[in-house]
Parts: sequence; structure tokens; C-alpha cells
Amino acid sequence: MADLLPSSSTVATLPLADLAHAACMREIVERGLREVRARHVAERIGVGARELSRLCPWADLRARAYEQVENEMMDEVFPPGEKPELVMETWLASAFDARTARAWQRWSDAWDMSCIDAAMAAAFARIQNRYFEEMSSTLAAGPWRLPDPEASAIRLFAIEDGLACQILTCAPFITRKRAESLLRGAFELECSQRGAI
Repeated sequence: MADLLPSSSTVATLPLADLAHAACMREIVERGLREVRARHVAERIGVGARELSRLCPWADLRARAYEQVENEMMDEVFPPGEKPELVMETWLASAFDARTARAWQRWSDAWDMSCIDAAMAAAFARIQNRYFEEMSSTLAAGPWRLPDPEASAIRLFAIEDGLACQILTCAPFITRKRAESLLRGAFELECSQRGAI
């Protein structure tokens, strides 16, 4: 992911609210969604916690920053104009690599926090919808001729989520390599449905 904070030469020209948003994104990436606190963001931008709270309610700032972090990651996986075959290969190859381990933890934390945090629930729902729409449109545009790309996307997501959960909980019977192999196998099964290549 590209550097999320502006360069020092542009900091002085940024509105404080924008700087807080960028700082919150960085803190989420570095510390984790569940661990980040308002004081971490306030310290990073050199203001007091009260001044930060006057800029934006903490729950709203955190939810918006989380949403942008996830959107930037999806921009990398689903770049506009890329061939569907290459998009799927990127998705399969990166689903469980070391770089995405923290992303899966953020996803799990956002899921949990959504039960008690309305701002996070709204942000997480938008992220889920975008992920589903990106995958569904990729599957529909590819050469596979899937009978129901939306259903395929839902099944693939369910398998991906389940495998990621096993990895996050350090299940002894699964490795990242095996998880990728199983996800690839699930995609191949989707493609072997009647009407698909």
C-alpha cells in the first residue's frame, strides 16, 4: 500500500481534519484496528485529544479511515481495466500471503466491532458490498461463463473467510500454502459447473 501520510512538505497545507484522517489510516495499518486509540492519532499529528475530538467524533474518524484503508487494498486487487483472468490470479495468489495477514485481522476486528459500533457497521457494510460487486463483475466479465457469477462470488467469499479464520486462529491442519491451494480448487470447481469453461 502506498504511503498513507502526506509528505512533510505538504503537511502544513493540509486541513487538520484531513491530516487526522491520514494519520488514523496509518495508525490502523501499523497498530491494528482494534488497538488504535484516539490518543495515538492525536499524538501523531501533534494535538491534544480534546482538539481531535472537536474535529470529528472518534468512532466516525476511525470508521472512515478503516474504510479508506480497505478501499485502497481493493484498488490494488481490482484495478480498473485489468483482464479478469489477471485479477483472479492476483486475488488467488494474495488471499493468504504474509502481507494480507494483518488485513484479515482488520477484517475480523471490523466484523466484531460492527456489532456495537454503528459507524463501523456502516463502513464495513460498504466494504463488503464493494468487495462483492468487484468480484461478481470480474467473474461475469471473464471467460469462464459461470451460470451465476453472484452465487459463485458468495461461495468463494465464504470459503476464503473460513480459511482465513483457520489461519488467524493458528489451526494446526492448515498453512497459507494449503489455504491458497484449497481456494484455487474452489474456483476451479466453480468454473467446472455446467455452462462454464
